Amino acid sequence: MMEKEAMSEAAMDELRSHLEKANNLVAESQAGLAASMEELQAVRAGKGDLELQLATVIAEVGDCQQLLLDRGNELLEIVEGQDHKSRRDPKPSPEPGREG
Repeated sequence: MMEKEAMSEAAMDELRSHLEKANNLVAESQAGLAASMEELQAVRAGKGDLELQLATVIAEVGDCQQLLLDRGNELLEIVEGQDHKSRRDPKPSPEPGREG
């Protein structure tokens, strides 16, 4: 009878040991999952920040394009104005044989 009790006690000890190891694995897994969730939230927040930065850059590029277009149109008006002026007031050409 003592032998059976000793075997039962040894089996219970082994079972407790396995149960303790399983509990430790579960705790480690939960901690890992919590850390992963925190990282995921940080990535999502970072993604939001990156999306905002990208939208800002796109808007700034659009502003720069409009500014370049406006300046190009201004320069075109100046050049066209000078072209019309030079057509209205042609410079006299030097007389033949004389250099200006």
